Amino acid sequence: MSDVNAAARLGIDFGTSHTVGMLAAGGRPPVPLLFDGSPLLPSAVWADPSGRLIVGRDARHAAQTDPAGYEPHPKRHIDEETMLLGTAQPAVESVIATVLGHVAAEAGRVAGRPVGAVVLTHPAAWAAQRRQRLESAARTVFPDVTLLPEPIAAAGYVVHRAAARIPPGGQVVVYDFGAGTFDVSVVRAGPDGLRVVASEGLDDTGGTDVDAAIVELLGRTFATRDPAAWQRLAAPATRADRRAARTLWDGARTAKEVLSRATSTVLHVPIFDEEAPLGREQLDQAARPVLERTLVATRRVMAGAGGAPAGVFLIGGASRMPLTASLLHQSLGVRPTLLDQPELVVAEGALYATAPAAGSAPPTAVRSPARRPPAAPPPAAHRPGHPVGGRRAAGTPPGASAVRPESVPPRSGGPSVPPPAGRPPALPGQLPPRGYPPASPGPPAADGHRAAPPAGQPQSPPPGLSAAPPGLSAAPPGLSAAPRTGHPAAPVHRPASPSGYPAVMPASGAPAAGVPASSARRGLVAAVAVVSVLAVALATSITVRAAATGRWPFPAGPSPTPSISPGLDPCVVGVWKQQKYVIENTVDGAPTDFTGYDTGTDTYRPDGTYEVVYRGSPFRATVRDDRWEHVVTGRITGRYTTTGGRLTPSGATATGTSELRVNGELDNSRDLTATDDPSSYACHDDTLVIHGTFYGVELTRTAETP
Repeated sequence: MSDVNAAARLGIDFGTSHTVGMLAAGGRPPVPLLFDGSPLLPSAVWADPSGRLIVGRDARHAAQTDPAGYEPHPKRHIDEETMLLGTAQPAVESVIATVLGHVAAEAGRVAGRPVGAVVLTHPAAWAAQRRQRLESAARTVFPDVTLLPEPIAAAGYVVHRAAARIPPGGQVVVYDFGAGTFDVSVVRAGPDGLRVVASEGLDDTGGTDVDAAIVELLGRTFATRDPAAWQRLAAPATRADRRAARTLWDGARTAKEVLSRATSTVLHVPIFDEEAPLGREQLDQAARPVLERTLVATRRVMAGAGGAPAGVFLIGGASRMPLTASLLHQSLGVRPTLLDQPELVVAEGALYATAPAAGSAPPTAVRSPARRPPAAPPPAAHRPGHPVGGRRAAGTPPGASAVRPESVPPRSGGPSVPPPAGRPPALPGQLPPRGYPPASPGPPAADGHRAAPPAGQPQSPPPGLSAAPPGLSAAPPGLSAAPRTGHPAAPVHRPASPSGYPAVMPASGAPAAGVPASSARRGLVAAVAVVSVLAVALATSITVRAAATGRWPFPAGPSPTPSISPGLDPCVVGVWKQQKYVIENTVDGAPTDFTGYDTGTDTYRPDGTYEVVYRGSPFRATVRDDRWEHVVTGRITGRYTTTGGRLTPSGATATGTSELRVNGELDNSRDLTATDDPSSYACHDDTLVIHGTFYGVELTRTAETP
């Protein structure tokens, strides 16, 4: 049972561009702190003329009117005594302490009391002077400070949360490609725990260098057309030009992130006031020289460590670029693994790596041999849009999480199994947990994606790594899991408590007498209650369609343009095959990804009506040697509109069934239902991608018009 009186612990990853805080309090699993709705706090600082410092998005906003007092990457000044911010010149330690203090304040608000203990991570290659400066800044905020190398934190995450464990004497490569720096380390598991045996850092190589390469690529065209106008962006001298230059660089960063999930996007070029199409090939062309530097460092570190790695794990937001995994695979001969939500891995892993009794591998849970009878038949389907019983979980789509799920009771006949640390609750506005391409076997396609494994093929850990401890499933790489329009919902039983932490309740919506919270967590939350119609998971939705301007040398392909009703995106109109589909259920308290291939079709008609058909192809997952299947058969119909990258349905009706099976036996089932919730999408040519907090689906066009 959780120790609700356990002292709160905070893990902080002070990054070049963003800072992440993970809080573990009351014996609960770590959850990310939110800053303006996002777990990514910009590390940016801004000083007013009096020297007062503000951080995060407030600093970015202030920089729009006074760029001189702004520093987006204070971590890069770690070797300096002071930092020049406009007319102010604060000490670097003071600037870092201000950022950490902002995290501490949010942690105290969520925990309900000040958090005094922090685990603060740093690059493994940092010398003593840098570590001392970081620790000195932290001690002005926290009385109890523990420094931890970032690769050790990442390895702690791998051991405790990913579907692998490091065998005794084995080693893994941690490839950390962040916004401002690159670090690569070899971490080995020994009798005394995890240790870094080789490491190298590149302070001048990161995602921002890819942004610079994109800007340079733009300059090859726009500078030749109007050198004076481009010079205003390249070397801004006025406040207005500095704002324009910042807009350009922000657009380059956003385009890079979008192209990690799609094949084309557009980038606004201020002063010229034009939209420049940018494709995946152009991003790869710009990023390749930067990535080549990281490959050289990685090979050098691996040679210094000796021995073959059991796995290569990618962390840091810039690792999402598909070319990163592709080049690493070609160079090292080992298929790398992009960890789930790579920006959050280090902060969360810091708590695991320093937890009491933490070792090189988690204890192995004992599987109870017997299973209770299937859950009772579910109640009748409720009216769309109205959850049955309980409260909606914070951060989950409407109608998706607190709908009185049918749960498989704890297994009997053996010792109880403590639930593993679960994935943090989904967060509004958080970046999609995983990016393209799916890290699956097979040769890369022409666009850099790897072909998805055939239906039913299990997702295996990298060679040399054993399967996750019982109770954890191997999360398939690629898109994240959650419900969407006309698609099976995956209600996750995480009702929100006043403290901001996920509470645990049995299926009835209230704690059962005599049942401890840890027991209530166990069991599979059946993903059969609601079909959420395209749930919104991204705070900012971008439709990645672009028409060629004729003046940019890399025109994006045009979208199909049938005669359609107003308010509809021509690209969306058509018949689509559900190529790969991932939804998240909860098995024995642990979020588990169920993956399906060729599960049905989506049809979006020019008259504004839609139809989603499920053909009964199973979504599969394996947990503790049990083979789980989620089978959806039926159809959902209604009307839809598209606006600004959001698809909004209305009048959804559903017919069909949704079933959960384990080892071939029916566990429970209920009627298919639907709600009219909108969702984000990205469409280009013959590819449609729909993102959600607990789901992801990739679709390919089979017909231009229905």
